[in-house]
Amino acid sequence: MGSKPIIEEEKIEETIRHIPKDSFTVLDFIEVFKRTYPKDWKRLVERFGLFGSKRRYTVATYLSNRLDVYSQKPYSLLHPFTRYSEGKFKDYRRPTDEERKRFGSAWIAVFRKKQRSTKQMGRERKILALIDKYVRAFETADADLMQSLFWIDDERFIEVENHIPEPFGRERFLAIMEWIKKYQKPGWKMKFYDTKVNMLSPEVAYSVSLRDQKENGKTKTSRVTLIFLKKGDEWKIIHGHFSYLPS
Repeated sequence: MGSKPIIEEEKIEETIRHIPKDSFTVLDFIEVFKRTYPKDWKRLVERFGLFGSKRRYTVATYLSNRLDVYSQKPYSLLHPFTRYSEGKFKDYRRPTDEERKRFGSAWIAVFRKKQRSTKQMGRERKILALIDKYVRAFETADADLMQSLFWIDDERFIEVENHIPEPFGRERFLAIMEWIKKYQKPGWKMKFYDTKVNMLSPEVAYSVSLRDQKENGKTKTSRVTLIFLKKGDEWKIIHGHFSYLPS
């Protein structure tokens, strides 16, 4: 297993989403990051230092490298960054005088966001609509609707639930649906929020969310990851992972 990064990739992505420009430098990234995650920013500065602190590897260097590595990943929000060894100064520009005071190099990297197509936005809307149906099925205790949202007959189908320690497949899932039909009454409440949808391909997507679930007057919060698979014209869930946040 690799070591845990100093800054989680989710925070890199969230910062990119909050940058209003389609293309940006590490200095633009820093301005948004330190407002969004002030504690993490303080930790980075203490560890790496800022330009002018007589260190070769500063916080700007660290974040530039993280953005470069992240941009190469297939699910990245960025176009792959062209490194100097591959394309000379293709994805660099000369810094302004003001930028030179904060960065120091004769060239500064420019990172470019991917533009979401109309098709991609349509796919994302379908994924979010599936999550809404999941919530409705839970709140109305509609086991048939719940079951219709999953590819339970696909041999790759698997789930990990809060209250069940081991992964399970079709048979255990159907047993849970039977329990809902017999014992669950409508009226329980559920809310998904902070949901992010990422398209891995035109046929595969995943979402990450937080979920509040109210049962018998008590609210519990879970982290939720769902993997969606498209067959023909239909999207359904092929994998779900639910884990309670530590209390």
